[in-house]
Amino acid sequence: MKRVSRELFRRHSALFAGLDVVVQHKKHFAYGFFDSISTEFETLALNIQKCRDSFKSSSASTSSH
Repeated sequence: MKRVSRELFRRHSALFAGLDVVVQHKKHFAYGFFDSISTEFETLALNIQKCRDSFKSSSASTSSH
């Protein structure tokens, strides 16, 4: 499980730059679950990116005033 988590974070290292992230696994991990865990992680990463993008756009509009 740790190796899978590290690999997923490594793939998205730029996304997590400047963030302190704590991962707490709540599901049992067994061989064959990689696809569903990877999909869940991708969804979380996309949500983080959307949050960062909205923060950047709101900061840019605030600083231009």
